[in-house]
Amino acid sequence: GMAGTGKTTIAYSFCEYLLQQNFLGASFFCSRAIEETRQVHQIIPTIVNTLASNQHLPTRLTSSIIDALAHDDNLANTAMLEKQCQALLFDPVKISMQGLGFFPIIIIDALDECSDLEQVHRFLQTLFRHAPSLPVKFFVSSRPETEHQRYRAAHLHHSFILHNIERDLVKADITKYLNDKFSSLNTYSQEISDNDVNALAEQADKLFIFAATAYKFISDPLINDPHGRLQLLLESDWETSPLDSLYSQIIGDLFARLRPSQHMSMQHVIRIIIAASEPLTSQCIASLLMGDMSANGDTVKRQVEALQSVFYMTPEDIPQISPFHASFPDFLSQESRSKQYFLESGQSHHMLTRQCFTLLNGFFTTKQFVSIHPSTLITPTSDALRYSSSFWAFHLSGCNDIDVEVQNLLSWFLKNHILHWLEYLHYLGQLHIAGRYPSLLSLVVDAHRFLLENYDMISKHPEELYRSALLWLPNNSEMRSHYVTQRSSAHWPQVIKGLHLTWGVTQHTLTGHAHGVACIAFSPLGQHIASASDDRTLRIWDTATGQQKQMMKGHSKPLSCVKYSPDGWHIATCANDRTVIIWDTATGHEEQVLKGHLKVVSSVAYSPDGKYIASASHDKTVRIWDIATGYQDQVLNGHLDRVLSVAYSPDGNYIASASADKTVIVWDAVTGQQKQCFEGHSLPLHCVVYSPDGQHIASGSDDQTIRIWDTTAVQKELFEHHSGMVMSVTYSHCGQHIVSASDDRTVRIWDTTTGQQEHLLKGHTDSVRSVAYSPDDQHIASGSADKSVRIWEVATGHQKQVLNGHLHWVSSVVYSPDGQHIATASSDKTVIIWDITTGHQEQVLKGHLDWVASVAYSPNGQHIVSGSDDQTIIIWDAVTGQQEQQLGGHSEWFTVQSVAYSPDGQHIASHSKDNVITIWNVAT
Repeated sequence: GMAGTGKTTIAYSFCEYLLQQNFLGASFFCSRAIEETRQVHQIIPTIVNTLASNQHLPTRLTSSIIDALAHDDNLANTAMLEKQCQALLFDPVKISMQGLGFFPIIIIDALDECSDLEQVHRFLQTLFRHAPSLPVKFFVSSRPETEHQRYRAAHLHHSFILHNIERDLVKADITKYLNDKFSSLNTYSQEISDNDVNALAEQADKLFIFAATAYKFISDPLINDPHGRLQLLLESDWETSPLDSLYSQIIGDLFARLRPSQHMSMQHVIRIIIAASEPLTSQCIASLLMGDMSANGDTVKRQVEALQSVFYMTPEDIPQISPFHASFPDFLSQESRSKQYFLESGQSHHMLTRQCFTLLNGFFTTKQFVSIHPSTLITPTSDALRYSSSFWAFHLSGCNDIDVEVQNLLSWFLKNHILHWLEYLHYLGQLHIAGRYPSLLSLVVDAHRFLLENYDMISKHPEELYRSALLWLPNNSEMRSHYVTQRSSAHWPQVIKGLHLTWGVTQHTLTGHAHGVACIAFSPLGQHIASASDDRTLRIWDTATGQQKQMMKGHSKPLSCVKYSPDGWHIATCANDRTVIIWDTATGHEEQVLKGHLKVVSSVAYSPDGKYIASASHDKTVRIWDIATGYQDQVLNGHLDRVLSVAYSPDGNYIASASADKTVIVWDAVTGQQKQCFEGHSLPLHCVVYSPDGQHIASGSDDQTIRIWDTTAVQKELFEHHSGMVMSVTYSHCGQHIVSASDDRTVRIWDTTTGQQEHLLKGHTDSVRSVAYSPDDQHIASGSADKSVRIWEVATGHQKQVLNGHLHWVSSVVYSPDGQHIATASSDKTVIIWDITTGHQEQVLKGHLDWVASVAYSPNGQHIVSGSDDQTIIIWDAVTGQQEQQLGGHSEWFTVQSVAYSPDGQHIASHSKDNVITIWNVAT
């Protein structure tokens, strides 16, 4: 149901009823206001803990849960929801609760308030997939906009939509609720007539939260005028929705009673409460508000008491405060609803970011404090200090803009207190928070890499933060410049030789396999990697931490291939033992073993709908398996030698297979009939893949070539006219033409549809080494061994300009993204930037020690990257011509043949004659 329709009230009441009847299994009420209750992975451990302590359920359930935890003590904290559900809940209840005589009911409320809706989706997938076979029932509530609604038709036994209930039925319930509440007002209840109650129930418009909030507003003991406040609501001329109008009335009434000088303070208090990541005490709010240890929580307490109709305060002397209902923060954060009371969330996060850093910078000293423990830090601001340490990054990431003040606070914190912060988090038991928000800021990125490299050591020996961890920071590390130099002295150990210049490009090295890794695959969401090895095991790794999550054994010989199912629920592996095994990713158990091949199974592929698997084998066949039954659906015969790779088309209608017989065969996935056979490779093929649109197939072979085949035609296009080696080829941006450069001194333009030559461009007097299309496809630039660059008109094929300036042959040419400049690389060791309008040289970039083989512009046109025979890559400022970075890493004596920017400009790829492709992070 929609917000405010009473879902949580119904769930809570149902909970109480089931408890009285001894039918309640367990419950979990999600809330965005509390960190633990908005995390999906906390639901199952909480439910399981409640089930284990339920005296009305068999004691063997507890034993089954304990056994599961003994087998894997990380189950309660794992982010692998499927595994957690299966091992902690589904398996134990199946084993322990069959034949119980009744179905215990598990209640899960307000899933829409969880912070990660993708995790909610996976949780619901898991739940509804297994629920029909479990001896328990589930009662789940959520708003309609979450993933919950996706499962109504296919998976839910009953689906009840609260906001579709007849208006009169809801009004009757709201009226009953209001009469019951008003009867508790004693003498004032006589002043409230049945007509008043009916009118208020009418205004509620099926929203129970309206009725509850209106009652709190009317019965406010600080005002002590129920009848007057009721009339204020009834006489209001509301133009917006009832709930929005009620919230506006409440805030307007409050500010009307405050002095103008109090408005800003009250607004800040409201901002903190609605933007906070968890309920805060009045003392914590005061400390955050003032940014100082001496702030008084009593003032905040009195301010919040004036808004008790929308904020909830616990009854302690120092109360915890949170929104009474999620609809109130939603109202304030949407300008179209709250109008003059709108509180832009980015500004609220900005304010909290500033206050968090003010507290942290004021508390942490510039000295290490390895002996300090939180038990010694009980001060009036301890809650605020803990909150600031845990959530400053959360609020920083929520800012729309950061002013100079916050920039300075952040800079001071990063340069002086990162280690103090990490240590303090360790003592709080919250070290994992440090890896939650990797930032673009270089120092935070550096700290993130530092954490990944030293996580295990920090968690066991935090004092080593200041000793061995710091010592081995790379020379160019931002953290080294801020932390190690501060401690440089005769008494501080120094690493004389062996430090790396920068962090390596490797973020994680996943170790554990005992022999070679034959194949790897990412899960569909990218959170895990599966690896298949010659050691006969399949392993699943966490991509964020690099930790091994599972190891599966089942094959009796080395594995050759691994693939995830499209939904991520299963993994298929094949091996030299002639079998295909399907694994459940949640439990790590074998679900099926597919037998039928007569020799090594070399490759597997899932159909896009996940219902079938295709497998390729050295027995010269491709086999299609029905996953639901495990039966062999088709045997595809046609290859004359080992089949080494197999792939489904994106629409699932076709299968492509590559073989040692040098052919690619396309099969009808339904009938098994051979549709096409592509011949052209001169040696065995090892891999085959479809393009995303299914129009092309790419194949790789021992003949050192990759061939692209048109699946819509019987044969691949063949462009034949050059009389010498083809040195360079590129597509036009519209994809309708190809331009090629050749040793025969010509440039040729081809029609990609017909394969016909459209223009022959003559003018160069030596081999043409490189060609490039202008961004608008109107011109072509070519670079030649004759030392010249020529500009050609595409429409006519006429030569427009000749750019002379290089002293030796031109090896590479590229247009700037705006088409105003051309950059060229040459064997004269230079890169030249040309103004196309004038034909003049703008810059001559000197820095390489040998011929420059390749050049490329960054996507924004502000930088140029070049690769050279001197084994280096240089990044240049395209405007000033200044050298910005020099990257070295390719093997000695091997030319860097090609360089390219990633589409977002964050990375550079380079290829060398050492047969290595290297990815570089531009920022580091």
